[in-house]
Amino acid sequence: MQEQNIALSSVYPTEVDFDEVPDIRYFVIGFLRNNVFMFDTQDGVVVVDPSAVAEKIIDLAKEQFGKPITHIICTHNHSDHVKGIADIKQATGAVVIASQTDSPLIEDPELVRQRIMPLHKACHVDVKVNGGDVIELGQSTWEVIATPGHTSGGICFLLTKYKGKKPTFPILFSGDTLFAGTTGRTDFVGGSDRDMSQSMARLATLPDNTFVLPGHYAFTTIAAERPTTIAFWTSRF
Repeated sequence: MQEQNIALSSVYPTEVDFDEVPDIRYFVIGFLRNNVFMFDTQDGVVVVDPSAVAEKIIDLAKEQFGKPITHIICTHNHSDHVKGIADIKQATGAVVIASQTDSPLIEDPELVRQRIMPLHKACHVDVKVNGGDVIELGQSTWEVIATPGHTSGGICFLLTKYKGKKPTFPILFSGDTLFAGTTGRTDFVGGSDRDMSQSMARLATLPDNTFVLPGHYAFTTIAAERPTTIAFWTSRF
């Protein structure tokens, strides 16, 4: 996708009440079809897994929300999900959030150079989180769910509260853990079939109406994945 053609779209297939859920928008970029998400916390804009085109992401935040980027969420350490974070952080001072386990592969220049495809700049991670942690981003509250399998430190972010109350439906940023109809690959360095099975068991506890926003391809729900992807992985071990 050419940068000049990038435009934000709502993640919601129908109209929703933005007093009930955040106004989340996204665009798709690259041959891997990365989904890059943004949402307004009322205090600033959060970007999830900024794949690339840092300048364009900064401009879109200002154009669409009228606010600067204040936080960057990283679901895992792969370059196609973190390539834009260093430039965005340098330009905006945004706080970078990633897992304790995956952070070294994001911020350590030597470890980044040793990667098979060192496509991103090393970037300091300001907030290192673990499964079970809760983060407050403006008027939204997100629970961190540890979901290794694709990487050893993969995490998902679950919206548990918005404007002081439970959202109309839970929202899950699933990164490359859960896609529509499948999961992220487990044969990369740091991947594990057993870990993915355990991660699917964790996601199986979420309500059926959880709206899943993955790092690639189409959106889905826990209800759609429960009898297929989740059932397959939880039965393996």
